[in-house]
Amino acid sequence: MDDQAEKVATVVISAPMAWLTASHGLELTDDEIDAIRDFTLIWGLFEGKTMDTRGSQDRLAAAVERMGLSAALPATFQETLAFWRERYWDAGEPTHAFWILKFSDNPHLENVRSVLSGANDDPLKVATAMLQIAMRLRNNLFHGTKWRYGISGQLENFVHANAILMDAIQMSPEGAEFVT
Repeated sequence: MDDQAEKVATVVISAPMAWLTASHGLELTDDEIDAIRDFTLIWGLFEGKTMDTRGSQDRLAAAVERMGLSAALPATFQETLAFWRERYWDAGEPTHAFWILKFSDNPHLENVRSVLSGANDDPLKVATAMLQIAMRLRNNLFHGTKWRYGISGQLENFVHANAILMDAIQMSPEGAEFVT
């Protein structure tokens, strides 16, 4: 590719992204755009395959149970747990970022808190908690909460969520048909 063609290729953005940038001041890197775009597609597949297109915290927990986890979780879950423990838990308490996830006060919140605090390392509970956080990212993205701060600072959240969602799809009986 010659220099002129390369220069043109790097400045071409989609009409929706141009509109978001111009009208709402959205300033995301290419990596952030890719991670958020990938998340929307992967989440749709995950919810469609594992929760019969009707996602809820209870259906998510049931989907994880069907995965039959009893041994160590895949490395992606371990890495995501370490990242989210650092992001959402500090000095024995949830961080400000944790409360922005907007969990309802229910048993699912308690599961996430017990996993993030290190009180519960059961693979089933950890996988459920990690996917419950991914669901909160989804809800906050699709229902506008993340727009309050221009979706900034979310790259690692979405990269980790994408990794565990892909593994969860492959571990689920409903998603196993996609494993090649």
